[in-house]
Amino acid sequence: MSESPLKSRLTLGQKTTFGLPSFAMNLSGALFGGWLTYFYLPPEEAGVGKVALVAASAFAVAQLVGRIVDAIADPLVGYWSDRSRNRMGRRLPFLLFGGPILAISFLALWFPPFAPGSLANSTYLVASLCFYWFAFTLVVAPYFALIPEIAETSQERVHLSRSMAIFTVLGLAVGLGAVGTLQSNFKDGITLFSFHIPSGIQIMAVFASFSLLVLFWAPLINIRERAYSEEKAVPKGLFKGLAVAFKNPAFRTYLAMAALIQMGLTMVIASIPYLTTQVLAAAPGQEGLIPYEDGESWAGALQATVVVLAALCIPLVNVLTDRLGKRRLFVLAGIVMTVVLLLTPATGLFPDPAIPAIVLFVALAFPVSTALVLPNAIYGDVVDFEAERTGIRREGTYTGATALLTKAGIGLAQASVVGLLALGNTRGSPIGIYLCFPAGAIFVAIGTWIFSKHPIDT
Repeated sequence: MSESPLKSRLTLGQKTTFGLPSFAMNLSGALFGGWLTYFYLPPEEAGVGKVALVAASAFAVAQLVGRIVDAIADPLVGYWSDRSRNRMGRRLPFLLFGGPILAISFLALWFPPFAPGSLANSTYLVASLCFYWFAFTLVVAPYFALIPEIAETSQERVHLSRSMAIFTVLGLAVGLGAVGTLQSNFKDGITLFSFHIPSGIQIMAVFASFSLLVLFWAPLINIRERAYSEEKAVPKGLFKGLAVAFKNPAFRTYLAMAALIQMGLTMVIASIPYLTTQVLAAAPGQEGLIPYEDGESWAGALQATVVVLAALCIPLVNVLTDRLGKRRLFVLAGIVMTVVLLLTPATGLFPDPAIPAIVLFVALAFPVSTALVLPNAIYGDVVDFEAERTGIRREGTYTGATALLTKAGIGLAQASVVGLLALGNTRGSPIGIYLCFPAGAIFVAIGTWIFSKHPIDT
């Protein structure tokens, strides 16, 4: 396949505008992954006035149902975008029309209108999650499918992934770092233009929704897809395309890595607010590095610290990628992450568990940085692996197939967090909080082992 100037020489401006949606996606993702469980199911010792908005069982069911809808939507949207013949291209129209829908659906999650604990509130959560995950797929699947189309070489994909990783880090830093501070400092919320926002978490949700609305339009400024041609035609048949994807050995190992490591990280991220407020923060009347009343702020601070340090590790990841290759470097990162997560429960053995916990969070920076930079580049290699054999590029189908299992796995991981936390999520009984970390480590370890068999060693 011949390379056009646009594909082989992406400008700094194009890399920047293409990366901007990653800021919005990860800002909202950090809020969703790190705080949605805490928002709907606050621990009993979280403070006066905080009550569960739904029953724990209803929350788990809602997460699973939402992820099932998401999983079904992913291959459908991927196939739809592969077959699109719009004059703007196969992917960009989804960003144009889907961005506002995604912003509205995300905002709806954080403003349940019914009484806490009511059946109506539980029903609303199920409907909102289904709406959100369909909208998310409608926009994000075509966005990722653009990567191998506009960056054809492996080196160019690493550069583009690095640009996306920078905005991912910024989004995560804002989403993880600010929400805890907002929650602590605006316990009664704020009023803007006669509209009352009840909590700091919801303040951040409004900002995240606005970023989704605006930033998914950024690539439209200077990214151009080639118009439809027979060269880009993908044969009819969604299930046939999925079958071809799953026969690709490079895809199977990539998929295992993407799904299982994401499951592990999902369990860890959802558990951190519980860890900081119920384990790391000092008990009332006692002294410690983290005061009792600052547990929520420290949840965001620790998460943001990992993300900022991960950003500083990006140049190191680039150097190691050139020397070791993507496969070996990712395996090394997976081993480090597994060890750190297995050691996390041991922090409770120390007089002040906050100190060893900070050390472990710092150690996560390198594997997190690797997880931010490499998967998108590896994904492009996987698409090429089939295209070299068949001459057909199914970026959307591969994106949808990846999301089909990854997001179903995330739903299972979120439900697992709820189940483990039911064993104990308070200062007096933290066993469920502790168990989330080794459970996450198991997923990461399995994903790392399977990916070590990846057939592409670049």
